[in-house]
Amino acid sequence: MQCARPRPIVRHAAAQWYAAGLFHVAAMCALLLLGLDPAHAQQNGVLILDSLLVDEIVFEEDSPGDRETLLGQISTRESPGSFARWLYSAFGSRFPFSGEPEYFDIGAFKDDVDALKRHFKNTGYISAAVEGVYELLESKRDVRAVFRIRKGQRSYIDSVDYRNLQRLPQRIDSLIRHSSDRLLVVGQPYDADATQAEVNRVLRLLGNNGFPVAVSDSILVERKLSNKNVTVHLWFTCGTQLLVGDIQKSISNEEELNLAQQIIDDRIELESGEVWSNEQRERSEVNLNRLNIFSNAQLITTFPALADSAHRFVPMTMLLSMKPRHELTPAVLVNTQFNRFNAGAEVAYLFRNAFGGAQTITTKLNVLSKVDLPVNSYQASAQVQLDQPYFLDNKTSGVLTISYILAQESGLYGGSIVQGVVELKRLFTERLQGFVAWTLEQSQYNIIASGQSLVNTPFAQFDTTGIDYRNSIVAVTLDRDYTNDFFYPSSGLSLRGTVEEAGILKALIPGAFRGFQSTEYRKTEGTVRWFTDLSRNRSSIFGVKLKAGAIFRYGESLSGDIPVPFNRRYYAGGSQSVRAWSASTLAAAGQEEAAFGGNALVEASMELRWQMFPGAKKWLAVEPENLWLVLFADAGNLWREASVIRLNEAAIGFGVGIRYNLFFGPIRVDYALKGFDPSDAQDPWFTQRHFWSDVFFKGQLVLGIGHAF
Repeated sequence: MQCARPRPIVRHAAAQWYAAGLFHVAAMCALLLLGLDPAHAQQNGVLILDSLLVDEIVFEEDSPGDRETLLGQISTRESPGSFARWLYSAFGSRFPFSGEPEYFDIGAFKDDVDALKRHFKNTGYISAAVEGVYELLESKRDVRAVFRIRKGQRSYIDSVDYRNLQRLPQRIDSLIRHSSDRLLVVGQPYDADATQAEVNRVLRLLGNNGFPVAVSDSILVERKLSNKNVTVHLWFTCGTQLLVGDIQKSISNEEELNLAQQIIDDRIELESGEVWSNEQRERSEVNLNRLNIFSNAQLITTFPALADSAHRFVPMTMLLSMKPRHELTPAVLVNTQFNRFNAGAEVAYLFRNAFGGAQTITTKLNVLSKVDLPVNSYQASAQVQLDQPYFLDNKTSGVLTISYILAQESGLYGGSIVQGVVELKRLFTERLQGFVAWTLEQSQYNIIASGQSLVNTPFAQFDTTGIDYRNSIVAVTLDRDYTNDFFYPSSGLSLRGTVEEAGILKALIPGAFRGFQSTEYRKTEGTVRWFTDLSRNRSSIFGVKLKAGAIFRYGESLSGDIPVPFNRRYYAGGSQSVRAWSASTLAAAGQEEAAFGGNALVEASMELRWQMFPGAKKWLAVEPENLWLVLFADAGNLWREASVIRLNEAAIGFGVGIRYNLFFGPIRVDYALKGFDPSDAQDPWFTQRHFWSDVFFKGQLVLGIGHAF
């Protein structure tokens, strides 16, 4: 009997264990309902900080500051809303509008306090005090992070002291101490970044004036007790001023081109015996590569040690590898010329160093057609081009092109163009270049369209006679590009403007244009592109494009109503325009006139480009990380003249696209829907129409090479 007594005790222990288990399960369910992660929520039954979401970050300052700048200094982040967190948990971080939960980390929060102290110290608030406190909200699952900031008095620069520069030539010393491009100026607030930038400026000056191995020893900021301002001491070690030594050439395949040595020598902006310059060495290398006759052009240098004062001359070796003199290149053409997807073929013959001066003669034969069946719109051309890689100096190049073009636009017109173009290109800076082009062209068109489709077009009067043009056109273009990548920009601004004039030569030599239609006009056009990286790692990019252009006829062209030639007019719709309309089908006056072009154009586009699989491994021949999803919206229209532009007639389209990035730009497929159709007087907005039958299934599939902008 005694041996059986423990059984009730065992049953009692099991019941306690069972009740405790139910309690823990209930507690976990309650935490899940509250939105807490049970893995973080409790430790020995005590709520811990890193289970709490950051609801808000507050900066309490004694004087107002820039919130975005302060957020950039800290690692603590506000947690996104509940819907964004749900998208993140369901689809991952790359899904649009998803947001990863941001949990409060006490260690990171303390580091943020120190980071803000450093930030204020580095921007002149040397005695700034920062206190970090966190407040648990009523929900018991969120924290408000508060940074209490007392900046105090800001320190300004009383003087800048450049040390160890006494032995420099007077000219260099003056550039360092008194140049207008100094980044540290007496009276400005102290800033650590500006101080480092000034050090870099001095080192660049030294490197371009014979001291390429100069170094910055130290930076000392001395604060005065009297006025709390600072003196900045910058120490440098310059060494001995170096000179250009012997320049040797190492040329492979030299017999391929038989290039005159003087052509190479004139591209080198350094001469033996002169003061060494890093900038001139870099420009010399660029000049050699711009000749387009070298597959590789490098300038190799070896500098003496900083303490070596015995060897002042810097030897330099040119490593040059020639391209073949003759080259025959067949190619498949795919592009988005005329705002549509075109394909064709080309064969090109290159004759390098044609006259012994690095000139290149290129002969091309090509056929290009709109991608549809049957093939009824095409352009075929024969072209000879002479490239002169330098003209007068190393920053200017010239091109002479003679072309014969046959073109037909389905159901509209067909004709031929004989064209000669002389173009000069000037590289003003790395980011700014200019073009001047003079075009003399003669063209003949037969109008294929007839009847009602031609009545409202500017070419109606030439229905039976055809039209013969002879025009002289001068165009000036400036292109300033501050984007960070030519093919795949993720930040920066690009500006391009063109002014075109046709009529000057006719006024000077009127007899040369007798018997031909000649259009006298002035054309202005501008394009702005802007990009920003929303993700800080180039995986989510937002871009905007604005384009506007207008053609103004004058003289006999205006009084006689002679239209601008087809190849000089504007067209709207297509892969690089308002994508919800196919190429050359959008115009405020109607589709009939759209096909013949107009004299005024306004367009705007925006895109959100999102990388779908960053870091994904290669699958067969596909690189998943090259796949991008794009959301876009376009707006704009085409008008007959600038005087009749009405922005309320702008068409609006939107859609989604896929990009696959290649080394020359992306291949893209877009599907665009008409959001606002100004030609539909009754139901212009897509919300007024049946979405699936009248909007979605009437969308425009657009193919393209390269970004839309």
